[in-house]
Amino acid sequence: MVGDLGLREMIGRGRLGARGIF
Repeated sequence: MVGDLGLREMIGRGRLGARGIF
């Protein structure tokens, strides 16, 4: 896992955005 910053970015972009990060 990346960390709080990564989680916040995923939540901010949305679940679809989170998939793009992974």
